[in-house]
Amino acid sequence: MIELSNIQLTYGNHVVIPQLNITWESGKIHGIAGLNGAGKTTLFHALSGLKKPVSGNILLDKIPLKKSMVFLLETSTYFYPNITGREYLSLFATTREKYDEGPLLELLQIPLDELIENYSTGMKKKLAILAMLRKEKSVYLLDEPFNGLDLESNHILEVMLKVLNERGSTLFIASHILDPLFRICDEIYLLEKGVFTRHFDKAHFDEVSAALFGNLAEKARTIIEKAL
Repeated sequence: MIELSNIQLTYGNHVVIPQLNITWESGKIHGIAGLNGAGKTTLFHALSGLKKPVSGNILLDKIPLKKSMVFLLETSTYFYPNITGREYLSLFATTREKYDEGPLLELLQIPLDELIENYSTGMKKKLAILAMLRKEKSVYLLDEPFNGLDLESNHILEVMLKVLNERGSTLFIASHILDPLFRICDEIYLLEKGVFTRHFDKAHFDEVSAALFGNLAEKARTIIEKAL
C-alpha cells in the first residue's frame, strides 16, 4: 500500500495541498484527473522526493517512500543543449536485469545521433520515455505523458505502461487527456484544489468527465454565443 498521512504542501505562503490523507493499493494503475492548478504536479513532486511536505508522511508498505524507489516523468523534460539523444540516454544507467533497447528504438523511431534541439515535441517525449524504461522502479509517476505524442505513439505508450504494471510496478498518471486513462487505469481520482473529491472505479469511468467539467460547456456556449 502507498499511504499519505496528513500531507501538507505549500509554495511560499500559498497552500497547494492543505491536508491529504489517502491510501492507494500497490500494483495498480491510478489515474489522477484535475483542472490546471488542482495540485497534480505538486503532489507528484512530493511523491518523487523533489518537494518536501510541510508535514505528514509518505509510506510504501509501511516504510518511507524513497527517491530511489520512484521515477518521475515530468510534463516537460529538461535536456542539456548541444547533446544527441544517444548522449542523453547515456546519463541513465540501465537498472533492469533484462533490457534490450534495440527493438524499442525501432518501435519508437528515435534518431539518437541527432541533436535533441532538432527533435519535435513528440520525439523529445519519446526520448524521455525511453530513459524511463531503462529504470526498474517500484513506482512510476507520469505527469501528462500523452502530451505532444501522435496517435500511434500514444497507443504504444499505453501498451508500455500496461507492461510496466504487469511486471509489478505501481503507476500514477496525471492527464488532461482522459481517454487513455479510461483504457488503462484501474481507478481514477479527481483532484480539486489540493483535495481528492471523487474516486471512480472502472464501472463508473463514464462519470469522470461530468465530474471534472461540470456545466463548463453550457457556460462556454452562453458566453461564446453572446460574443459572436
